[in-house]
Parts: sequence; structure tokens; C-alpha cells
Amino acid sequence: MYFYLISIIDLEHKLVLGLLSMAGVAIGGTAGTLMHGWLDTLLGGGAGFLAMFGIYWLGRAFSAWLARRSPQPVEKEALGFGDVHIGLIIGLVLGWPGVSAGILLGIILGGVLSGIYMLLMLILKRYQFLTAVPYAPFLIGATVLLIFLPKGS
Repeated sequence: MYFYLISIIDLEHKLVLGLLSMAGVAIGGTAGTLMHGWLDTLLGGGAGFLAMFGIYWLGRAFSAWLARRSPQPVEKEALGFGDVHIGLIIGLVLGWPGVSAGILLGIILGGVLSGIYMLLMLILKRYQFLTAVPYAPFLIGATVLLIFLPKGS
């Protein structure tokens, strides 16, 4: 239910609320500890946070570069800091080293589905340059897939 709530808010408002992120740390930390133990949970949370923090800064640099070259104003960042919070939370839930698969799968899902969305908007002649696409649902979708996929023996 928590992941569903975060996804709906991000889809509707392109926002990950800080208060919900704090709740997610508690929920994710508890779930992760029960599934993986406290050490893998903490390592996963740290790795998820650091990975998304790095991507966040790359996105900021890209937005700044694009703003200098674009005839239209660039007001949105490529990735919001709420997505960094989501990286921490999914890292806690998936633990170490599962977080690396979660973030990689989330990036792949985000790229493929956003590409399909943009292609559809081009076909419908409704495409707008620099359209923001919420990213948390892709990271969450990857996490849910990894949690519920059957484990090999």
C-alpha cells in the first residue's frame, strides 16, 4: 500500500513527499531487516541512496547544460530529490546486493516506458519538449517485481 500511495502521488503531482519518505524509511528498514538482516538492509539503503544521489547530480548537471543551450526555459530538474529518497527506501527493502538489480531494472523500465510514452505523444501530435515524467513508479515497479518474482533454487 505504501508503494502504491507513493506512485499515485508522483504520477499525479510529480512529487515525493518528505513525510511519506520518512515513513518509508521506517517501513523499508523493518521489512528489509526481517527479510535480509540488519547489515544487508543498511548496506542496501546506503547503496540505494548513494546511487540515486549520484544520478540526481548528473541530472542537475544535464539540466544546467541544457538550460544554457535551449531556446525554451528549463525549469524542472531531470530527477528530483524525492527519487533519491526512494533509492534509499528500495535499498532498505531489497538489501545488499539486491538494490543494484532494483535500480538497474527501474532505470530500464523508466527508459523503455518513457520512450513509448513520448513516441505515443509524437504520434498524437501532443508531444511537448522537456515533458517531465515521474520516476518513482518505475523504481517502485522494479522493486515489487524483484520482491515477488519466484526465487531460483
